[in-house]
Amino acid sequence: MLFDGIRDRGLDSSSLLSVSAINDRGLDSSSLGASSISRMKASEPGIAGAMKGISFGAPTDTNWVGNFGHNMQVGIFKDTVEGSPTQPCLRMDIPGMWRFRWVVKSGARSVSVLAKQNSTGSYRPSVIVRKNTACGVLTDMSASAAAGAGWTTIGPITFSGTGSESVWVELLNNNTGVANSNGTLVYAPAYFDHIVTT
Repeated sequence: MLFDGIRDRGLDSSSLLSVSAINDRGLDSSSLGASSISRMKASEPGIAGAMKGISFGAPTDTNWVGNFGHNMQVGIFKDTVEGSPTQPCLRMDIPGMWRFRWVVKSGARSVSVLAKQNSTGSYRPSVIVRKNTACGVLTDMSASAAAGAGWTTIGPITFSGTGSESVWVELLNNNTGVANSNGTLVYAPAYFDHIVTT
């Protein structure tokens, strides 16, 4: 059956739309895959569902196991309380990433971003500029926020552009959560603001 593998990843199949309900709404169920509606662990937050009339191509999911891309991003919000130098900012409540395309031209290029997260260690917020040899980014380049609870600058990540092209820039919340007294994972939100490119 189409959704057999979902229970193996911790989702209760009763929370999913039935295949017949999806077909009644005009969505071809043959284009759905279980990997597009999975969670990293049963104890972590997640969303299950289907969108009508939108094709993302091959199946992808929030824990980056798809080979097409990472377009099913959940837990991303506009925060109107935090921000630097002023509100609002982008907030990620759970582990994951948000990305944008940056169009670059020839010459010295750099990108930096302000980040804030009340966590320490190796799970700090980070930025990745993805490889695109057409514009001089020969490998993925990354930088992480310094430890601390306040706003800190990630980067700058620098390279020499060799032509007009675009690269993906990914902002990541790498915090994997800490179990509270009930065993529930509690995440430290990551905040991002003031993206500066040259």
